[in-house]
Amino acid sequence: MAFNVSSLFRISQQPAIEGGFDSLTLSGDKTLVDTDSCFLAIDPGGAGRNVKLPRVSKTDAGRFVVVFNKADADEGLVFTDADGSAITNGTFTQDIGAIFYVTAAGAWASFGKFTVVAD
Repeated sequence: MAFNVSSLFRISQQPAIEGGFDSLTLSGDKTLVDTDSCFLAIDPGGAGRNVKLPRVSKTDAGRFVVVFNKADADEGLVFTDADGSAITNGTFTQDIGAIFYVTAAGAWASFGKFTVVAD
């Protein structure tokens, strides 16, 4: 889908998303819900964990979540859709981040992974 540029508007200051960032330490698997932040730093909490993304539909196309595995050891995160199906490129370990987005078909997909240097 292309943008309609006939009515562009300018944002004159840096935007902020209220509640847009959260840092979590897990003690078990996690199911994200619609009210969870769209930028997440996740510590698996000592073991590999599964993270289930919220159920989505075609009307959610363009929605996204950016996640970062802030583990202090080799602890993996595996991201699945709401039905538990693994997302391609949705498995990663310490110091790796990923962007997941909702396609026009209404399904979660991976945009890609990146390495993060944590403070």
